[in-house]
Amino acid sequence: MGRFIEHLDFLSIYQWLTGAFIRVSFLLFLSLEVLSIKKPLNKTILLIAYLVMLIVSNSFSFSDVILYYIIKTIVLPVTFWFFLAFSIL
Repeated sequence: MGRFIEHLDFLSIYQWLTGAFIRVSFLLFLSLEVLSIKKPLNKTILLIAYLVMLIVSNSFSFSDVILYYIIKTIVLPVTFWFFLAFSIL
């Protein structure tokens, strides 16, 4: 039985990658729905803009300390103020 179980490690990596793909796809779908974009050309342009942003953001590599600093000083405050303004509206 041990020789069959040791070959199933790829399933955990597959599950992790599939979950990440589904989350990103769902975020893109929801962003198009929330913005209520009707024209297919505008949807395509927005999706291409998302694609460019994802490629550019993934091309930079940061150390853990720098990434923590960016999250602490930029991402969390911007997220807080965005959701606060969104909930007030």
